[in-house]
Amino acid sequence: MSIKSDKIAIKGKLSFLHLTKTDDFNGKAKPKYSFSLTNLSDAAEEALVERFGEQAGMGHKRVKFNEKYPEAGKTTKFSSFYPIKVTMDGRDIITQATDSTGQSSVVINDPIANSIGYGSEAVVTIAADKMGNPRVQKVDIIDLVTFENEEEDDDLEVL
Repeated sequence: MSIKSDKIAIKGKLSFLHLTKTDDFNGKAKPKYSFSLTNLSDAAEEALVERFGEQAGMGHKRVKFNEKYPEAGKTTKFSSFYPIKVTMDGRDIITQATDSTGQSSVVINDPIANSIGYGSEAVVTIAADKMGNPRVQKVDIIDLVTFENEEEDDDLEVL
């Protein structure tokens, strides 16, 4: 008999980030926190499939991989109705809290959370939920790429 670890950690690059605010997919879905993890290694893909299985039942894939954009390599998406914990250099950047009505809300512990950019390299810790589906426990940013809001240029010629 072998015992599978409840958690796995995989490395990739972050994209399509919705870590501080939920995304409702243009009003077509329930609002969720989410991100895509790109440039996954073959070992990461194998670990996800081995730990969580390919099928969730009824023909639904438990973990879906995409290679639509060659520069992004193998990609998978993670989402949650609850805020996703993000750490960097041992510090909690994003956590969650529960208000007096029992609703979960995002807590931004460091303003850098609003500047996490596409291409930031991260180690994502994933565990199984009650149904055996993969759920993100933590995103640990190991190489931050910042997104900087460019100030408006009043001298910009409009064409």
